[in-house]
Amino acid sequence: MKKSTLIILVFAVFALISCGEKKEEENIYEKKDGDTETSDDSEKHDYQSRPDGNTENDEESTNDEEVSDDASDDLTDIDNQPDDRSDEDETQTPDEDEADEDADTDDGTVIGNDDDTDEGTVCPASYGITKESDIALIKDCNTIEGQLVIQNFPGTAITGLENLRTVKGDFNILTSPDLVSLEGFKNLETVGGGMYVLENNSLSDLSDLESLKRVEGWLHIKNNADMTKISLKALQYTGKFMVVDNNEMTELDLPEIAESGNFFQIITNDKLTSIASLKKLKKVGERLQISGNYMLTSLDGLDNLETVEGDLRLTTGKALTDLKKLSNLTSVGGLEITGNDLLTSLEGLEKITDIPGNALVGGEKLSSLKGLENITEIGGKLWINGAKEITTLTDMANLDNIGGDLEISFNLKLISLVGLSGLLSLGGDLKISGNTLLPQCEADNLETYLKTLGWDGTSTFSGNYGEGTCE
Repeated sequence: MKKSTLIILVFAVFALISCGEKKEEENIYEKKDGDTETSDDSEKHDYQSRPDGNTENDEESTNDEEVSDDASDDLTDIDNQPDDRSDEDETQTPDEDEADEDADTDDGTVIGNDDDTDEGTVCPASYGITKESDIALIKDCNTIEGQLVIQNFPGTAITGLENLRTVKGDFNILTSPDLVSLEGFKNLETVGGGMYVLENNSLSDLSDLESLKRVEGWLHIKNNADMTKISLKALQYTGKFMVVDNNEMTELDLPEIAESGNFFQIITNDKLTSIASLKKLKKVGERLQISGNYMLTSLDGLDNLETVEGDLRLTTGKALTDLKKLSNLTSVGGLEITGNDLLTSLEGLEKITDIPGNALVGGEKLSSLKGLENITEIGGKLWINGAKEITTLTDMANLDNIGGDLEISFNLKLISLVGLSGLLSLGGDLKISGNTLLPQCEADNLETYLKTLGWDGTSTFSGNYGEGTCE
């Protein structure tokens, strides 16, 4: 009896201990005060869903990526930069301590903290428009994080994208032969990459892009057969600007543009007659080039241009008569003025006092270097070539230093080099050739003078057959 009672007491003690351990185990999982409750996965924004809320993983997503890749293949000398962030990066949720500051709402709008610019509805991928139904996929986007590529679009107009304000990647409009209207982009303000408008044979103008203010990369408008006018009235800045081979275009309408960070190039637009709208353009970075626009008679519009950090290239302007509209230009990195058949002088460049790079001048009717009389230093090469009406170089009398070579060639009426007698240094070689009326003694005298300054470069003389004596 006592033994049975002892056994029962032992089991009772074990039972009490077991219950206590179970109770303690349960307390481990009780939520303590201050713990953050785990959010419901259903409330997280699904970045993999389409902007319209469609979460189907169908073939359209693949097609969008293919369009972007195709755009890269179709562009020559254009570096498309696709959105290289991984899906994992896109779906990453904020840390718990940041959740209140930067959270996603149920409607797909990404809300930042007070320091962030309101980007509205953000669509985080790259998108292609090759048919009408593609437009609906991004109709609610205010900001596109990647690229937007319109290519081989079969319709005449793109509408329904009036909510779009920003494309952070490239914005390409390519090879859409029937496209005549871009009305759907009337509220687009910024392109963070490049913008390429290529080979859209029915597109006559860009005036539908009435709110576009900045293009950070290339703005490249090329070979649009029916484009008669490029009107971007709100555009203030572009990283690189190129308008080329738009052979029906008669004028540029860019009244607000003040700066181009790198290139600003207007090349071989056969019917271009006016760039007068460029009155606010003050600065160009790597190169300002106006070449092969055979009907452009004046640089009216460049009146307020002050700085070209790289080369100023004005070439093969068959109708260009003068450079006087460049009278406020004070600084260039390099200079090339050649092949302008009607240009007789370089008047308009008087405010330029030094050229860090190369200087190349010439022209069928160029009879004077007036405009260069205040230049004291050229950091690179000076090449006076094919200035067929020039007789002397006296307009260069203030030139002290040439850092590179000096070449004077094929100036058919040149008879004297006296204008270079003030040189203090020549950093490169000397070449004087093909100046049929120049006495050889003029070249010899310049060589002798330079040697007295300590010059030890190489001389090359030929084809200077002029008669006369040299002082």
